[in-house]
Amino acid sequence: MKIKQVKQIGAVAVIGALLMLVTACALEGEAASVAPGAGDSAGTDPQAPAHYGGFGPPQGASVSDSPAIWVSGEGSVSIEPELAVLDLGVEVIKDTVAGARDDAATAMDAVMKALKANGVEDKDIQTSNFDIRPRYEWREVVENGTRSSRDVLVGYRVSNQLSTKVRDLDDVSAVIDAVITAGGDAIRFRNLRFTVEDTSPYVDKLREDAVNDAKAKAKSFADLSGMTLGRVIYLAESGAGSQRDVAFPVSAVRLESAAFDTAISGGELEVSLSIQVAFAIW
Repeated sequence: MKIKQVKQIGAVAVIGALLMLVTACALEGEAASVAPGAGDSAGTDPQAPAHYGGFGPPQGASVSDSPAIWVSGEGSVSIEPELAVLDLGVEVIKDTVAGARDDAATAMDAVMKALKANGVEDKDIQTSNFDIRPRYEWREVVENGTRSSRDVLVGYRVSNQLSTKVRDLDDVSAVIDAVITAGGDAIRFRNLRFTVEDTSPYVDKLREDAVNDAKAKAKSFADLSGMTLGRVIYLAESGAGSQRDVAFPVSAVRLESAAFDTAISGGELEVSLSIQVAFAIW
């Protein structure tokens, strides 16, 4: 009985070994039929990654399947600003909404007249924000003989903000002085930035510089790692003609309504463009 069981186990082992051998041969034959031989020129890509035996990636393979060097490239140019953008407005606090709104409207009307009197056109004045908010103070109150603390409504704040373009940079100081004087204690000056209205004339040059920058980086990495740099397999652009503005943030505090000369300098601003590139390597 024991001899019979041993013979059965031995037969099963032999059959299993034969099945594994047949499977291995089949897989080897399939792999040979998928990858063309060295003498087969069909589909040969001299710049394809070595990962695929010197041939292009299999059909349906994604970019991430290819060994590659990923780099970023940037082009930038410093230019003179063409105009200034002023973020300013008025803010009034009163006991009632009507009182705050009326005083804010009066102050804003004076600011608008000052802008136009200094050459700013209607098309270059845009409301950026209008806000009405209640004001509360934490106070101690007594009701029915009981003392407690709570928020108490004490008034309302009305804020009206503008974004204004000044196209003649020589007029920026005069415009700032005029609106501060016109707005009085209600004036709020938040920011001044210098910019250009159209960056498209610089884009072609920025792209050329960004591509050259990416190529130089990829070549350096390939040389340092002993790899050969191939063709571009991915390229994406971001920040096309984006500006790094020269900005002068100003705290939103009350400015004294006195006649003075504000010294302003436009300097330079930088226009930039970034790309991300993947180069095949082998």
